[in-house]
Order: sequence, then C-alpha cells, then structure tokens
Amino acid sequence: MSKNVKVSLQGISQDLSQATGSYDPVELGEMTPDGLLGVLQKVVTLQALQGDGSQDLCPPSMVLDCGGRVHSFHVEDGQLVDSESGGRFGIFDAVSFVTGQRGGSGARPEARPGNVRPAPAKKPAPKPQPDADGTEPLVWGSDNPDCKGLSPLRKTDIPPTDREVVGVDTIDTGPGCPQFSMTVWKSVNAKGLPLGILVLGLFIGFMALVLFGTGNPGPGFVVALAAGGCFWLKGVWARHGKTDFRVGFDWKANAIWAKRGSDKVVSWIGNANCITDFTISEYRYTKTVRTGGPMGNVKATESIWQLDVHKNNGSCVFLYRDLATKAEAEEAAAKAKALLASQG
Repeated sequence: MSKNVKVSLQGISQDLSQATGSYDPVELGEMTPDGLLGVLQKVVTLQALQGDGSQDLCPPSMVLDCGGRVHSFHVEDGQLVDSESGGRFGIFDAVSFVTGQRGGSGARPEARPGNVRPAPAKKPAPKPQPDADGTEPLVWGSDNPDCKGLSPLRKTDIPPTDREVVGVDTIDTGPGCPQFSMTVWKSVNAKGLPLGILVLGLFIGFMALVLFGTGNPGPGFVVALAAGGCFWLKGVWARHGKTDFRVGFDWKANAIWAKRGSDKVVSWIGNANCITDFTISEYRYTKTVRTGGPMGNVKATESIWQLDVHKNNGSCVFLYRDLATKAEAEEAAAKAKALLASQG
C-alpha cells in the first residue's frame, strides 16, 4: 500500500532549482513515494552556499513526515544524510527508509566490538527475517532503521521502542516515572517581555519628571502612576511568564520525554536505554516582524536552545528545542545527566 509523505524544505527554493541558505520552511505538501523520488532527484544535485564566515546559512535540508514518523535529512556530496543517525542514503533507499516499504538502506552501521573470549567456531545465528512488507524486525543488531547500530547500555531486558505502538498519546509522564523538574520561561517572547515593559516604564517615568519640571504636577502625577503601573506589571510578568519543565523516562516504552507546562504535546525519543550523554546546542531561525511603520515587514534572527541526546551509534538528535536561554539549557543538560546516571 502506497504511503503519502508530507515534505517540508529548508535552504531550498520552492522550484527546487537552487540552494537559498534560508531557514524559512518551504512546504511542498503531501506526495506519493514516486513524487518524493522526483523531488529527491533534484535536491541531491544542490550544493550548500558558502558564506564569508559571518553568515549562518542553512544547508539544503528537508523534513519528511510519513504517517507521523518524521525524518530529517540534509544534502552532502550528492547523498542524503539522516540527521539522527548520520547514515547516508541514495534517493531510492531514502524513499524506502521513510515509507518503510522495503528493507535495507545505504546507511552502514558502525562496527561494534565482538566477544573477545576465544570460542569454538559456531554456526552463525539466523538473521532476523523481514516482515511481510519487507521491513526489518525490531531486534537489537538488525538493520531496522529504528535500532540500527544500537545496543542497550542499561536495562538490557527492554526491547527496542516500537513506534507503531508508542506515540505522544501513550507516553507515560506521570509522577511514577523517574524525572526531574525545573523552572523555565514559557517562550522566547515571554523572556523578552519584562525588559520591554521596563523600558516603557522608564520612558513614561522620564515623561513624568519632565512634566513636574515644567510646573505641571497634575498631569505629572498621572503619568508617574502609569510608570509605576509598568514597574508593577514587569514584576507580575516575571513570575507568570515562567512555567515548569520536566524530563523523564518511560521505561515501559523505552523512551525519554520532555514537556513544558504550557506544551500540549510531549516531545520524546525512543530506545532510551542506548543513551550515552546529553549536550546543548543553539538553534537560530529567521522570523518576519510586522513593524506597522514605513519599514514594513522586516526579517529578524533569533536563537533558542535545545537539549540534545546522544546514543551509542554516534547519533545526536534534539529532545527539546524551545528553551529560551543558554542557562536554562545547561541546567537541563546537567539534571538530565544526573537522572541518566541514577538509572543504572
């Protein structure tokens, strides 16, 4: 059965003719595997733009969503590189990987150390057989893309995460799960609002001083009250602009999850028993700001910080991508490392 794929581009023009370096998403919508193949044939010919070192240019990239399973790729040397595993794919293997219609791919697993104890030669164990649709089974050491190159480091009796069963609606984030909690800003905008209110209050306060100095105490008193209201509002928002941020493990699903109090959907990653480390990274994006003045709409670049997860196949993928400050991200990474160490 053919599976449609939702395609979103970054750093690529709408007509697929050139690399743009822009982080603005370009939505191509849903298409069949054959349609996706036609897109990939054009995309892999593109070369990333070379800046002068002061520019942050997005390489030709794409996000493919097939039935809720999301894969991110960028183009490198005429091949598609999976952002999570680092595996390299030709265009036919990439379509197979994303749609799950056939087993096998061009990505090679990293070598793992064998058993160093001498042993008599044995007949090799039978290789796990693909399912009826050609997809490799979920077995540690198989070629299934979800567990390729992975081996459990803790809780070795837990099988690989089955994405057909586990999803945002089934992840357990309850108090019974091992987790930590911390306070973070609700968003980048929430972080900047108190400063904006403070600047406004200072400006209004200056206007009040001017009125008092020119012999207008009545209006000056009213304006001073408005300035005081701004200072009060800044303090209120500094408290209400924050919420809780939690990260935890659901070992029944073999998953790690992250959720901010204001989020409607939990963010999660499977095969949590293969995690080796947590780090942070900066994610820069461009947004359009409507000024309402003669300048019209202007482009502005902002940064958010993400909490990244490393696994023992060499992959690195973000668990959460909307932390407003570097300090928040560093605290989250430190607490995540401590939580991981507590799991044996």
